[in-house]
Amino acid sequence: MADNEEYQREQQLLREIARLEAENVMLQAELDTAVQNIAVVADNVDTMSRDVLDDVLALRTHTASVDESVDVVKRAIEDLSHRYFLFKNLSTASKNLTQCTEEYYTRFAYFHKLRRITLGYVIGLDNSIISNETLRKEVEKIYLQNTDYWLAYAIAAVMLWANDEKEAALRAVRKSIAMDVCKTDIFFLLINLRFERLDAAKDWYLDYLDKVDITALTSEYQYLLEAYLAGLFGADPEFEQYVSGNFRSSIEKINAVSVGFSAKFTARAREYAQTYLHRTEHELPTLAETCSDYELLIWLLGRAECNAIFAQHYAELAQRTEPYAQTQAQRVEDVLYNLINAYDDAEWKVIKRQKYNEAVIAAKGNLGEARAQYELQYANLDRKRGLDEMMVDWAFSDDPTITNLVIKRFAISLMREPIARGFAQFAQTYRDKEPGTVHITVDGYALECGENDFHKHEDALAGHYAKDKLKHAFQDTYVQIFSLVVLASLVLLSITAFRFSPVTLTIGVLGAIVGGFVLWRRLVEVGKILEERKRLGLRKLQQALEELAIWRDLFHEADAHAAEVAEAFSLFE
Repeated sequence: MADNEEYQREQQLLREIARLEAENVMLQAELDTAVQNIAVVADNVDTMSRDVLDDVLALRTHTASVDESVDVVKRAIEDLSHRYFLFKNLSTASKNLTQCTEEYYTRFAYFHKLRRITLGYVIGLDNSIISNETLRKEVEKIYLQNTDYWLAYAIAAVMLWANDEKEAALRAVRKSIAMDVCKTDIFFLLINLRFERLDAAKDWYLDYLDKVDITALTSEYQYLLEAYLAGLFGADPEFEQYVSGNFRSSIEKINAVSVGFSAKFTARAREYAQTYLHRTEHELPTLAETCSDYELLIWLLGRAECNAIFAQHYAELAQRTEPYAQTQAQRVEDVLYNLINAYDDAEWKVIKRQKYNEAVIAAKGNLGEARAQYELQYANLDRKRGLDEMMVDWAFSDDPTITNLVIKRFAISLMREPIARGFAQFAQTYRDKEPGTVHITVDGYALECGENDFHKHEDALAGHYAKDKLKHAFQDTYVQIFSLVVLASLVLLSITAFRFSPVTLTIGVLGAIVGGFVLWRRLVEVGKILEERKRLGLRKLQQALEELAIWRDLFHEADAHAAEVAEAFSLFE
């Protein structure tokens, strides 16, 4: 019995050994198959690498500059936003200008007609081309359409005087004086000069002097000065000498009582130059992309370029000869034309809106620049000003409809030295802001350098890429994915050590081999990408500094014209 039991145990043990041997054979077969499959997978991975990674290589430049591209896109969006608002401002200003122009010519059409008829009446009064009766009808008709305008009563008075209706003429004169005494005085001064009634002209001149305050002048004063400069008082040497002496004493008086009289011209010249609407047409694209000081550089270059503009403008103005009319009557008519075309108070409210929108258009939508230019040229022209302020406005007026060029040249001639100092101060102001070095950022690396500092910063920029090599590597999406595959494979192999499973072992081995291989290939590729980024970064730095050198040459060349501005003012006499 015992022998039988022992036999049975032996047989059972043999069967168990046979089963284990069979399982071992099967496991060996599976391992052999896995090894064969690994070789196949390796071949497939290599093929995949050649097919897929070639595409990655084609995109490496884009991948290498992805961070920088984000910054470029951000700057582009900001620039687009800025340009949009400039365009919107420009569009609004254009629309407003059209509305202002239509309003002006609609509201003041009768004013313009009255001015034409006034001048025509004065010219035709003594030439017998048009009958007096026809002229009278036209004046009476236009008078009825402009009863709230001083000129309507002034020309009515002339008409009545010409027809020997003295009492009615006197009433019209009084009405005109009540509406605008200063313009009325200058008007009748010119009318009497036109018809060579010198005694009456003297009376109107003295009446004007009695009414006027040189500390609170209005625009008509320039037409009196224009009449003097045109020689309208020359028919009576004594009268001319009196007028000349009065102008000299007025200027001397205002110079004595006005604090810093000449300094006002210097300050206005500096302000005029600083607010002059000009932007350079030069573009430096690499500097624009990399340099945070780019707008300052462009602004400085634009300011320096103004010197050539100023030099040419004032040289031409100094050398220009104004062709005065040959006869006394024609010269009077020219001054009279300027007087009667001067804007009335009601007109100024529309004209100022018109001029502001014109400034916005000239400034290409930049409201800050437009406002500064408008304030300088037009903001104060409809208020009473002292002779000192008025002369300053004359010297720097760029609108011939506001200030006659003869008057402008007169003011500049008197104060050419203080004005020249103002332009010199302007030049020194922008010179003081010229940077020796600028701030440049290339691929996230910030540096401060001058145009000759490439070799100084070349190694530092190259070191930036070497220092952050590992960082750049693990920022790569593919590296992150393949690293996770290798990590997961290692975890599976660790599990197999505690709980053996052929499937888990196979997956772990395959994952580790394939993932490690692909990860290695990707790291090599990332290294190539980083090298390409370094090459591009160094090239961009070099280009930026080359453009900085170009900018500095342009800036100094433009700045050299500042000497020509001083020479231009020396031409005024």
